[in-house]
Amino acid sequence: MDIKQLKRFLEICNTKSFAAAANKIYISQQALSNSIKLLENELGKKLFYRTSKGVFLTEEGRFLKKICTPLVKDFDKMVLELSGEFQSKKEKLVIGLVPGVLWATFPDLLIRFRENHPNIDLKVIEGFDVECVNKVIKGTVDIAVCPRPFEKDVIGYFTLRKEKVYAIVNKKDELAGRKTLSMKDLFNKNIVTLNKYHQLYHRILAVCKHYNFIPKFVVESGESNVLLGLVKTDNYIFICMEHIAMQADTESCSRILITDEEMTWEYGLVFKKDKTLSKGAKKLIEFFHDKIL
Repeated sequence: MDIKQLKRFLEICNTKSFAAAANKIYISQQALSNSIKLLENELGKKLFYRTSKGVFLTEEGRFLKKICTPLVKDFDKMVLELSGEFQSKKEKLVIGLVPGVLWATFPDLLIRFRENHPNIDLKVIEGFDVECVNKVIKGTVDIAVCPRPFEKDVIGYFTLRKEKVYAIVNKKDELAGRKTLSMKDLFNKNIVTLNKYHQLYHRILAVCKHYNFIPKFVVESGESNVLLGLVKTDNYIFICMEHIAMQADTESCSRILITDEEMTWEYGLVFKKDKTLSKGAKKLIEFFHDKIL
């Protein structure tokens, strides 16, 4: 005799029908009948009368119902309390994530982390590059997976991946035949760019400032597909990371490597320097280090 058999027995008592009970607990009527037959054989007593008008309890069946009803309720209560206790002891880990960053490179990494660490209650909050960094600083998230912050002294950083930066140019542009470019070659050029919520935007500004000019941003957008489309149809230049550059239409556009040392794009794990990392955050860093590096 087990709790499952007793629950099935009580369901038949409630519905007064083997068919209705089987349907309610999502098993076949035959499986339910076999379960009750085993229970009756173990007790050595018949529990139900089956008639054309339905199912009725025998005297022994009524006694079993009286005895097992509070027992099953207590069991369910115990399971609920245990579940709540164990859930409350799960370590909480809140991660900031830039959409497209992790998914473009290692899309299943967080899923695998969750599978490997079921004792960690993982919550993911998406946001743009700058938003994720600010959430780390404010303590809204424990750690973030995002591009390297630009000049943030309070931030600690663990690199996961580096990418080259490319200029996507229309093949009608005079630069289209070049294999490499420096940012100084883009003086007075019509540039379309990811907007100010992306770290690359601020890196472009800083490098151009080093060459004593302000870049001519004609379109700023958070959608890389829109910017790639603009280059395809007109004489614009789009500066982007390698995983986006690989999506460019090579029939109408050229990919040109930008060689300035400062023009690299990298992403990793961002955390606050003066805050002690939780065990969950340390496990995340360790997991990413083992799987990527």
